[in-house]
Amino acid sequence: MKKNLKLLVSSALVALAFSASKTIHGAEGSEEAEKLYKLAQKYHWGEGLPKNYKKATEWYEEAAIQGHTNAQNNLGALYFNGEGVQKDYIQARKWFEKAAAEGDKEM
Repeated sequence: MKKNLKLLVSSALVALAFSASKTIHGAEGSEEAEKLYKLAQKYHWGEGLPKNYKKATEWYEEAAIQGHTNAQNNLGALYFNGEGVQKDYIQARKWFEKAAAEGDKEM
């Protein structure tokens, strides 16, 4: 059961990373934003690094500022759930709306 869950989560992360590369806006800095996003993912999910929501939040924010829509969405989720930051529905809404406005079709 745990093995299947790990496989499912890994598959979802690969799919998310692939979709992220297609939703980054702006040529300048997009590679940097993707690198920041991937680092945030590692901290968020504990993949290769210890799980650390605070660090995930910091790296998602850096990528989100550069227009990475999946980072904006994930940052909104961290604020919504109070993971790594104090629960803040205003900040969550800000990042969810920004992601939606910039093209995250999952919003």
